[in-house]
Amino acid sequence: MNIKTLFTTPLSYLPFSNPTTGKADKGASRKSATSKRTGTAKDPQPLPLKPWRGTSIVVGKRPCEAVKAIGSRRFLLADGDTPMLPLAACDASRCNCKYMHHDDRRDDEHDRRLTATLRTDLYEDSGNENRRSTGRGRRKTDK
Repeated sequence: MNIKTLFTTPLSYLPFSNPTTGKADKGASRKSATSKRTGTAKDPQPLPLKPWRGTSIVVGKRPCEAVKAIGSRRFLLADGDTPMLPLAACDASRCNCKYMHHDDRRDDEHDRRLTATLRTDLYEDSGNENRRSTGRGRRKTDK
């Protein structure tokens, strides 16, 4: 093998790079260069983003007055109203505040759905019928 061949056809001297030679190593693939992989593996799809993702600001050791005014407020990521850190009115020499990411902007303590369930249960316990559970429509066939 001469030096000129090495530079004009790079890696052609390796048995697994040229499938037409038939001199492949034991672990090398014998597929032609034009063949494509066939498999059932799909490209990884990105996970759907949750619509109520939010952020809050975790204060540092010495919080400034600007971040104290915000408090523990949660910001909806979709609105884009999350303030950039450090805050514009931050008077600290070095800001130690950080973002905390939440899957759901809504806080567990302020879940209004719990009281609605209680009202529905009390309504049914008082002898009234829950009409939402019956399938009714505007047409005669929707019964």
